Amino acid sequence: MADPTPGDNTRPPPGEEADHAPPSAAGDAPDHEALHLYLYALARTHEVNERWQGAFGVYREMDEGWADVGVRRRYVWARVEEAGAEGVEDWRRVVEAYAALEREGVPGVDVAARGRYARVRAAEAEGDWAGVAAEADALGAERDAPAVAAYARGRLADAHQEWQRAADAFRQCPGHRDADAHLAYAEGRLLEAAGRWSAAVAAYERAGGALDRADVRCRRLRRLVGLLPWADGLTGAPLVADPFAVRDQAFPYLALRDAGVDPGASMDIVKNASYALLERGSMSWHERVALERLRLPGRRLQLDALLYRWHSPAALRDALAGLSPDDGPGLLAALCERSPQDAPLLLLLARDREAAVAEWERRLTAAPGDMAVLHGLAAARLWQAQELEQSGAWEHAVHAWESALAYWATLLSDDEYWDGWRAERAAAYERDVTHDDMASLRWELSQHLFGQLSAYEQRHTEQGRPQQAADYQALAALLESELGGARVLKDVGGLPSVPGAGATLACGPRYLRLLRLQEPLAELAAGLDAAAQQGKDPGEYAVRELRWAFSELAPGFALSEVRKFEAALRSLPAFRTLTTLPEDCAGPASRSAHTDECAHCRDFLRRNPAYVRLPRRHARLLQDGVELAVHVRLALARTALTRGDGGLDEALTHWRELVKVSRNAGMQARSKKAVIRTVLGRVEALADEDGVQLGDCLDEAVTLVESALTVLHPLDRELLSQLHAKLSALLSMRGVWRGYTRTKHGMRSDMHGAEADLRRALALNPESSHARDNLARAFVFTLDERTYDVPARLKLLHEALGLLDVGLGQALTHRYRETLGEALDEMEKLLTRHLGVAGMGALIRSDGQEAPPDDNDLASWAAELTDRAERALRGGDILWALHHLIRATRAEPTDSRIRRALLDAVHRWLAELTPDTKPLENEEGGSVA
Repeated sequence: MADPTPGDNTRPPPGEEADHAPPSAAGDAPDHEALHLYLYALARTHEVNERWQGAFGVYREMDEGWADVGVRRRYVWARVEEAGAEGVEDWRRVVEAYAALEREGVPGVDVAARGRYARVRAAEAEGDWAGVAAEADALGAERDAPAVAAYARGRLADAHQEWQRAADAFRQCPGHRDADAHLAYAEGRLLEAAGRWSAAVAAYERAGGALDRADVRCRRLRRLVGLLPWADGLTGAPLVADPFAVRDQAFPYLALRDAGVDPGASMDIVKNASYALLERGSMSWHERVALERLRLPGRRLQLDALLYRWHSPAALRDALAGLSPDDGPGLLAALCERSPQDAPLLLLLARDREAAVAEWERRLTAAPGDMAVLHGLAAARLWQAQELEQSGAWEHAVHAWESALAYWATLLSDDEYWDGWRAERAAAYERDVTHDDMASLRWELSQHLFGQLSAYEQRHTEQGRPQQAADYQALAALLESELGGARVLKDVGGLPSVPGAGATLACGPRYLRLLRLQEPLAELAAGLDAAAQQGKDPGEYAVRELRWAFSELAPGFALSEVRKFEAALRSLPAFRTLTTLPEDCAGPASRSAHTDECAHCRDFLRRNPAYVRLPRRHARLLQDGVELAVHVRLALARTALTRGDGGLDEALTHWRELVKVSRNAGMQARSKKAVIRTVLGRVEALADEDGVQLGDCLDEAVTLVESALTVLHPLDRELLSQLHAKLSALLSMRGVWRGYTRTKHGMRSDMHGAEADLRRALALNPESSHARDNLARAFVFTLDERTYDVPARLKLLHEALGLLDVGLGQALTHRYRETLGEALDEMEKLLTRHLGVAGMGALIRSDGQEAPPDDNDLASWAAELTDRAERALRGGDILWALHHLIRATRAEPTDSRIRRALLDAVHRWLAELTPDTKPLENEEGGSVA
């Protein structure tokens, strides 16, 4: 910069001339020193007030050599130049001026700092943003250096297209140069990259006029929004809802969109959404319902599982950024080509559901184990089914449901897929999502599907459309079949080597058929069957379940697994007999290529893939079907037995049909055993009752066994003996109840009923000690209740002694000896009554003359008494013989000779007392005489 001189034409600005007018004294010349002091003070005052032009005017009136006027004049001129600097050249002159002043030094002024600032502004004017940022940061808080530095950083980030850094920088320098326009542009680029086209357009409009490039991008996005309105905001979240779902204003993510809640929001954002909504002034009903649903992680997981996942969001954003409105109708195709992984979802969102489903199904056919593809397809079919149902296209809805249910059942069975999905959701929620949470989610999703089917069935029923209601009942059975099949296949290890599957695939029969996986299933079933026959895992029952699940028996099996036995029974096919089965084709069991050549085998493979590789496949299918029918009818019979009134008749009907159908497969013996196990199990439960209900329970148990004997006739000897033994035990228990136990509960004893039951029990099982002992006790301990007639009492005692004789011969027990003692006491009472005082006196005197017996040798004494009794009998003295035999029996109750002699004596006395009656018979049917 040229050094200004007093001769320059530079003049102070208007209004500043009077400020530096020199003082004058009337009639005297001004004092030179005083004048300079005044002017210097005036100039410095201008400096303090930053009136640089005025200060410069004063300094130029002064001598350059006076004090520091020269250097201050150059400093003030530098400030004047700085204030007016605009371009690069202006700032370079300012830099040079400060550089010269820095060498000279200006008292009280940090010329170096001002020089650095000038260099910053020169670099800014030149567009050297890296230099600006470096120099401005070094200045710290000097004047507007922070804003300049922030602006420079923003421009640097802008140049590198680091839009977030640029936006952050421009926010720190509002109003500086064109920072506001650059900020709007950076925000627009961020919004555009996020796929939020409408918001980006608004940002570009704020930058319009200042930045031409903003106008260009704004026009492009306006055209794209017009051509692809569904793509606006497409990649803002990791999940996206079905177009049909967002028609509902109560859809949670739609209702809470203004509060910043989307599928990618954390649980804390969801939690705080209520505050954001209340700050707005109110909260609608839809928003309240949505918040309640999303606040609970379990319910939010269920909602998110019904949304679609972006497989490659970054690639899709790049594809969206590269779209040109000039492509016109080919925009969607171009987008799908650039983001192939998400192409089906793009087609769906563009309102072409059929094309999307077709593309997903094509991909699934190529890789049946690809769960990511399957998830999208399952969600698409599910929403399609609901949309068709709502529109009244019920037949089409049923077809969509059939596919959706097969897809969902397979998807829900894959642990590995859901573990990865869990990790994604945990990252989004910023909350731990456990394996238990996922197990609950998968169960709740299955129940959600059942709930929807049930709701549609009920609606059709209420509106008088029975056919549609029946269709939804069938769909529920289909879902049971698919879930059951997937569970069984998973239990045996799953299908190996399925394209797209991480390990193995577990699916249901319909999915198997849709993806044409019958051949691998047939090979697996044949291999497992051979292993089971060798006793290897997973075992015969697990392999039979696999055959049930992947054959015509699948609906019945699945329904039986969830205890819907009536429906299971209705779903079972009609069974042929072994003699009417069609001829088996020998090919499938020996070579797989045969199936392609044989139409019959192809049809069999489609309907019964688990059997097609098995030898005697028709017979195996029949036997398994009968086995399942037996299982179902046994369950129905058990349910009927526990229901109460009328249950026995229903159970008997099921058992008859069970035996009948078992004959078809030559399995009646095994089926009868199964029925007997059921009967015995129910009987045990009834017999375990106590209290006042025991009598009714025993009646029911006896009737049950008697009815089973009739229904299952004929039975082999072992099974018949088993049932007879159980019936004997029940009758014996009921006899005790009728004769004694019921009196504890305030009811009268039924001696005749008790005797009848105990007699039947003993007849069914002569080895029953319980029945024998209690029948004898029934005779002995109830004599007074029955009769006081001597012959009648004697007859009862004779029968009781006969029972005890056999029982003591079988097992010596305390109860037998106790009952025998009571019977002997009663015999002595009868003997005493019959002999009278005189006769008893003679007996006593005779007994008194005997030597006392040896307690260590009672057997010898009992034998001696028996000998006396036999002599008395030969002499015709029955009563004396009875007296001796009673004493001998007491002394040695285990001696069968003595007991038989006693029975004979009692019989003789009874015959003497009742000469007109028939001779008594023993248990073997012969006379006791």
